[in-house]
Amino acid sequence: MSCLCWLNFSYRKSSRYEKMGYEDEFSKFLLALISDVDKRIRRGEQRLVLNSQPNPVSAVQSMLFDTFRLCELCLHVFVLVIFCCPCV
Repeated sequence: MSCLCWLNFSYRKSSRYEKMGYEDEFSKFLLALISDVDKRIRRGEQRLVLNSQPNPVSAVQSMLFDTFRLCELCLHVFVLVIFCCPCV
């Protein structure tokens, strides 16, 4: 039997068991701690769901940027064809 098991067993058999008053306080502390951790987990999951959803504004911005970049590349090709190709 380990030392902690022996201490736990001997405390539960003693006349002071549940008469010291700290058991209830410690139990309330642990329940509050568990509640706090559960809240943090829920907030983290909600944040993860919000961050994983595509943002419509950023999707539109991305599409506009891609369109602008495509037009810019087309202009470069046009300039190269006009000024660099002697056959045109």
